[in-house]
Amino acid sequence: MKTIIFIVIMAITSLSYSQSQVEENTFKGHQNLIGGVWKSASDATWGDGTPFKQHIVYKESLNGQIIKTQTKGNISQQGDEFGLRNEGIIFYDKEKNKLKFYVFDVFGSLTSGKIGYQDHDIYYSYKYSGSTSDLILTDCWKFIDKNTYNFTVGVYDETNNKWEKKFLETQFKRSKKE
Repeated sequence: MKTIIFIVIMAITSLSYSQSQVEENTFKGHQNLIGGVWKSASDATWGDGTPFKQHIVYKESLNGQIIKTQTKGNISQQGDEFGLRNEGIIFYDKEKNKLKFYVFDVFGSLTSGKIGYQDHDIYYSYKYSGSTSDLILTDCWKFIDKNTYNFTVGVYDETNNKWEKKFLETQFKRSKKE
């Protein structure tokens, strides 16, 4: 009987430890992004030459259960007007045991997908909403140092760990103010 009680206590302790480890490390790749404003390089352009300018803020919310994002960028479909472009939520889906995100933009669109970490690098994968095919895009935040990330948008082959096509390459740097 003592053996059974010991095994039950060890199982409960082990389960509690693993659950707390998952919770503690849920947003490990995003911890460095929290605080400050992340600004894209001033000379950034899409592959077609269209200017790219974004300022992004990451904040923890709901006692660390989610991360909220707020992005300023181009809010005009005809020209170039800078303003609040989208707001997003990053969360851990306990049922599916995956990190997910939802981003709502000023044009009335929703982008959603999954998030993966590779060391300090962050990969957002999602179906491109402007595409009639099943084009899956990936945004990669490649960690350079605590104040710098290389940012790439394109088609990424996760299995072979290589980019098949790139639409944007730039850098984001931390700034203390907007």
